[in-house]
Amino acid sequence: LRRVVIEGTKGAVTVERELAIRQAFGGLPSAMCIITADGVNSLPKSFTFTGGGRGHGVGMCQEGARAMAAAGLAHGAILRQYFSGVELERL
Repeated sequence: LRRVVIEGTKGAVTVERELAIRQAFGGLPSAMCIITADGVNSLPKSFTFTGGGRGHGVGMCQEGARAMAAAGLAHGAILRQYFSGVELERL
């Protein structure tokens, strides 16, 4: 989500930026979501937010990484799952 415009009988409100949008809708855990309007042949009566995780929706999912670690995957395998072309080296 980058911008949400909410229009009503009293005008319109525009909310921009991922964090502000998440906060405007009651603290969504992620901006990675699908919004479905519920209503038949009329103005929507309600909206359903179906989430895709936690965080900003870009990069490594902490929940997914935790689940992979719990399943026994090594840290290198987990990082390569999220970041293609990464090379791990000792410093």
